[in-house]
Amino acid sequence: MPAKDYKPAVRQAYGKQVDAVLKRYPLKASAGQTLAAVKTDSIWSAPTLDTARALSRWTSTRMFEFAEQKTPWYAGYPKPSFPAAAQHMAELPYLFDLALFDELSPRQADLSDRLIAAWTRFAATGDPNGGGERVWPRLHDDRGQAGWHVQSLTSRALEARRLRQGPPLPLLECRRHPIAPGLNAYVRASCG
Repeated sequence: MPAKDYKPAVRQAYGKQVDAVLKRYPLKASAGQTLAAVKTDSIWSAPTLDTARALSRWTSTRMFEFAEQKTPWYAGYPKPSFPAAAQHMAELPYLFDLALFDELSPRQADLSDRLIAAWTRFAATGDPNGGGERVWPRLHDDRGQAGWHVQSLTSRALEARRLRQGPPLPLLECRRHPIAPGLNAYVRASCG
C-alpha cells in the first residue's frame, strides 16, 4: 500500500473516528503494516479483550498473546515480502503437528514445549502458572484502573536479543491493554 493511501483507507474504514485512529496509529515505515495493526486491534484484539473482561466478572480469566516474530510459514506457499510475525493461526504449528505449516526449528520447538506445557497446566488445573515462567496474572474487569494483564509468549532467542538491546525482560512479558476511549482499539505499554 502506498503511503498516500493510508489516511484515505482509515477514513473509509473508521469514518467519524478517523482523527482518533490516526492519532493512535500514525503512519509508520509501511502503510500496509500500520493499517494491519489498526485492523487487527479493532477486529480481533479489542473484541477479544471485551469478551475476556466480561467473562472475568464471573470466573477466573487469563489471556495470552502469541508474540513470536519468526513463525513457520504455510508449507508449499511462497513467503510474503513482509514479516508475517504472529499472524492469525501462527501459534497452531506450536501446538499441533500439522502438515499445513513448515517444520519448527529447534528454537521454535523450545517455544512449542513451553506453550504446550502452559496449556496443559491450564487444562489440568485451571491455572497455566508454573514451569519456571513468569507468573500469569488473572484478568480483572476494573475498567483500566490497574490495566489488563496479558501474557506475551516469545522465544528465548527473541528474549536474548532484547536483553542485548535494553533492560532484562521476562520470557513471558506482562503487558497492559487499556481500551482507548471512543475507539475500538487498544494500545500497548509495558506494565510494572
